Amino acid sequence: MLIKVNSRMWENFNCVNSLSLQRCIRGTGKDVYIVNICVDGKEIQYNQYDSKEEAEKAMDELAEQINEAQTFKIKEE
Repeated sequence: MLIKVNSRMWENFNCVNSLSLQRCIRGTGKDVYIVNICVDGKEIQYNQYDSKEEAEKAMDELAEQINEAQTFKIKEE
């Protein structure tokens, strides 16, 4: 399954182990929330968001896409 990682890259994620949310503070003191995808122990940054709510919504949508793709993959086998 291909997942868009950023505006120029799509990665093939056959088995996503987890999604994680990381809070970082920029030099300006503003929080930024980073969503990471973990595949085979390797964490890849998916995207950055200005609010925790936006990041959580993106994680929910991403999890839905991953779960739907996994169901399709299981049905094919």
